[in-house]
Amino acid sequence: MIRPKTFRRLAIIKKRPAAALSHNNQGQRLISSRLAFKSFNFKSYSAVLFFGVPILLAALFLVGCGVDWSKPLFSSRTRVIEERPKGEAEFLAQNYAAAAPLIDQAAAKGNLRAIFYRRLLSQRGLDGGPLKLYLAQKDLNYLSSRYQDLLRLEKDSPAEERPLYQTALATLNFLGLNPEKKADLSKALDLATLAAEAGFIPAMNLLSALTLTAAQDPNAGFFVGGEKACFDWAQKGADLNDPVALSNLAALYRQGLGSDQNAYYAASLTHAAATGKWPMARAQNDLGYYYETGFGVTKDLVEATRWYGLAAKRGYPLALTNLERLKKKTKGPAKSAVEMEY
Repeated sequence: MIRPKTFRRLAIIKKRPAAALSHNNQGQRLISSRLAFKSFNFKSYSAVLFFGVPILLAALFLVGCGVDWSKPLFSSRTRVIEERPKGEAEFLAQNYAAAAPLIDQAAAKGNLRAIFYRRLLSQRGLDGGPLKLYLAQKDLNYLSSRYQDLLRLEKDSPAEERPLYQTALATLNFLGLNPEKKADLSKALDLATLAAEAGFIPAMNLLSALTLTAAQDPNAGFFVGGEKACFDWAQKGADLNDPVALSNLAALYRQGLGSDQNAYYAASLTHAAATGKWPMARAQNDLGYYYETGFGVTKDLVEATRWYGLAAKRGYPLALTNLERLKKKTKGPAKSAVEMEY
């Protein structure tokens, strides 16, 4: 609002002679600047302080944090990285008894890496305890429900952490637990190969199963390698003293897949997997099978009963059947798994 005093000044300017009007534009600019200055009150200062100071402080903070201003400050998708669970190092070092309780704690909090490891421990009884097949299936179903999260983690995680997610995704595609609810052997092979070539032992065991399946599947003409590739991956895992790989390699020697049949090698590798630091229940049952049938060892029903009993105590299904048959002296074939463990 123009004050009366300013009004009088404007009137004086209008009454000036023509000679003074040449300076009219300059006078108007001067009056306008004075009016603008007088209208700039305390509220304007408050607005500048209220909005400007926090913005300035935020900018200084980001500069201090080393923000790269050449890149967008906010991306369209948040990067997902999962914390490595306690017990993972112990698992990879094959110290399964120490790994099991730590893995359980992390899995209870929903850590996907821990749930992956817990499934392996539960299904195989690697810690020397009983099998927990129900828990292994539960964990597998949970991983299936988090398929999209596994995809994002496989993409966003550092290179050294990706093999686990690749192996988990390969397993789900192999079993048809993907969103399509249909087995995709080709995708499973691609993912498992990436993880196995990175040296991840669980992926080597899975790849043994996948390559054997592809070799025996008439519709899997896309795959080259066959039974020899299955044998080679089992051999690599066995060279690292992995009990699962030892058991798988024994099964291949027993059937003559990827190599000549060799009963002695089959029995020796099975004995190593059954009597090692972390004995496998499957290997204990297989050793009982060898003693009952005399395959690669001297036939001995007492030894067969003992090994079946050890596996049966841990809840291995085939061992329970074999032990009951021997105790009741009923007729029937000895049962032993021939498929690859993964």
